Amino acid sequence: ADAGTPEPPILRRILCAAFFLSGAAALADESLWVRGLGLVFGTAAPAVSATLTLFLGGLGLGAAVFGRVADRVVSPLRLLAYLEIGAAALVALSPAGFQLAGSVVALGGEAPGPFAWFAVRFAAGAAILLPPTILMGGTLPAIARWFVRREQDVAVDVGRLYAWNTIGGAVGALLAAHLLIEHLGPTRGLFASAALHAAVGVAFLLIARRVDGPGEGIAAVAGRG
Repeated sequence: ADAGTPEPPILRRILCAAFFLSGAAALADESLWVRGLGLVFGTAAPAVSATLTLFLGGLGLGAAVFGRVADRVVSPLRLLAYLEIGAAALVALSPAGFQLAGSVVALGGEAPGPFAWFAVRFAAGAAILLPPTILMGGTLPAIARWFVRREQDVAVDVGRLYAWNTIGGAVGALLAAHLLIEHLGPTRGLFASAALHAAVGVAFLLIARRVDGPGEGIAAVAGRG
């Protein structure tokens, strides 16, 4: 489709469904990461606060960084697909990261004080959680940029996408708490969540091939500073 040409309603519905699943996977990650960071902190309360801080901080950083990137690439939908696939790989690696961090922290012995105790464990959690959450934070700017280039009623479409993403997040958190953790456990639950990220990424990539054409990559737009 040419820039500025509204896409068929069915395509917008598919994008909403995919973004719903993206939100579900992201909040499932967060719920499962609390259990993983529990291995690092050894207690629940600081693990919860660290996970929430790193998750929201990563989303904010990702939105800031990839908001600029999305404005420069030829195909924001391909960028969106690669962000999801990259997040899938990092989420799948996070259980190994928690095990490694827990072992390293245990070998380090007792910290000299409560601040140092928390800082060391928070830094370990940041190394595991920030990379995937930064990628997740770039998904909304990427898809919003695509709509800005192709749609006329941008506010309605982006608002609808954000609403579906938020609803998906609520569903993902609920499923993680009552299904994934109970029946799969945190590690296999994260593998399942990573698989969902990957499936969403592939779906976005197929949609990008449909609307952008098979030969259009995500190279920077010529002439943009």
